[in-house]
Amino acid sequence: MKRKTLALLTALVAALSLTGCNIVDFLNTPLFESKEEQIKEEDFAVLPEISEEDLTRIAETLEEEEEIDAFGLFAGRWICEDGSYCEVFTRAEDGEKGIVYYDNETGLLTEAYYVTASLTDKENNLYALSYPMGGNNFEIYSVKLSEDNQSFENIDDQKTFERVDETLWSGINIMYIYPIQSLCIDSFVWSEESAYKDKSERMDRWLYFVTDLDWDGYPEILKSGFYKGEKQTHTYIYEYTPGDAPQMMDCEVLYNHDLINPVPSFYGSIFSTYSVDTDGPWSVYKYEVSGNEDYSSEDIFLQEYLMCIKNNTVSLEKICAQSIAEETLYYDAEGKEISKEEYNDIMHDNWSDNKVFFEGFTDITLGNMIESMKKFTNN
Repeated sequence: MKRKTLALLTALVAALSLTGCNIVDFLNTPLFESKEEQIKEEDFAVLPEISEEDLTRIAETLEEEEEIDAFGLFAGRWICEDGSYCEVFTRAEDGEKGIVYYDNETGLLTEAYYVTASLTDKENNLYALSYPMGGNNFEIYSVKLSEDNQSFENIDDQKTFERVDETLWSGINIMYIYPIQSLCIDSFVWSEESAYKDKSERMDRWLYFVTDLDWDGYPEILKSGFYKGEKQTHTYIYEYTPGDAPQMMDCEVLYNHDLINPVPSFYGSIFSTYSVDTDGPWSVYKYEVSGNEDYSSEDIFLQEYLMCIKNNTVSLEKICAQSIAEETLYYDAEGKEISKEEYNDIMHDNWSDNKVFFEGFTDITLGNMIESMKKFTNN
């Protein structure tokens, strides 16, 4: 790796010498432009041919500068207070080195492999992270590492990145870290007594879940209210919104509650499967959920639904139901009585290999929110 790094930097210095630009000026050239000037592949510089004489001369210069491979210093996950993140890693399956950089302000995501990190200024802890973009095209951005190796400053945009505390965030996708932190900070928005369509209600207690129902990287708080012990009445869904307070989804169907059409119940720990319909401009995520109404301890009506999430709107699709009393009766989506075998076939047809687990909590802490998200995403 040291030989590859040396060759890359040799070519870099040679190219810069031909253009009259020194390496420090080049390293201070911004990697990410504004939204109006986002980098395109054709904008990357292509290195010219370099003579053997130039290679020998530059190699000697680099050896005097004691350029070294410093990949290990940056390996890990880094998060910025504005939601930008950087991940420097080695892919376990093939040993390739890689980097993922997401800029929250521009929405620009960069991902590449065969990344190198080379020391350019030992005294000031200035480093160049470089990676190829195909052929002789490559990109570099320069950073200044803290003495304790727990943070670095992106020289290009002056953003500071802190190393992720893996004892806390292990098992959580890096794109969720900042949004979950934000949802925790803004918990007063979604934890207060709720009001839907100007009608407020008081519950005995609330149960909360962290999810990403539409898998868009913006997690949600699913909040269910209870009264009279285990009687669930209303559910609200608040989604993380960049630069704003959490916004409630259109989830009125989870608010209405009657004896004939019990809304899906979310309490305790709930296992579910889901499917994805990608037809049309918006993908539809369909979760298998159920609602029940206890007329008595021996008389229960159980309604099976597909809870559909599309463009931040929740809808319910009945698939079948059963009434449990002295005998158990089964019904299709229209309420027509069917056999147990037909009921099982309907349930099997809506079964999916995509599994999630809703893990609820009552105490609002960052740790509980992280554990809830781990349960949801790691199935």
